[in-house]
Amino acid sequence: MILVTWILYLILSILISLSLRKIVRNFYFKKLIFAFTFSLLISSWFLYPGASDLAPIISIAIFDLLELESLNISRLLRPFIALSLMILFVDFLVKKRN
Repeated sequence: MILVTWILYLILSILISLSLRKIVRNFYFKKLIFAFTFSLLISSWFLYPGASDLAPIISIAIFDLLELESLNISRLLRPFIALSLMILFVDFLVKKRN
């Protein structure tokens, strides 16, 4: 059941990112918007340090902001930035080959 939920979440993330990409006309800004939104939605990290459960970083960030006692956004930025740069790099490679 968890696998089905993650697959639906991935499909929804792709649809949201592609729809935001269609709004923008500038070639480079289009790629940046797609990489930013897609990586923001699909980046996953551990719920808290030392845990074995994964969750999307956007939900962890919102929960940490509401909780305000363990505000540690830097641990969430690392997977987000890494994934965003990888998506941006692959997007440019795919466009260059076409």
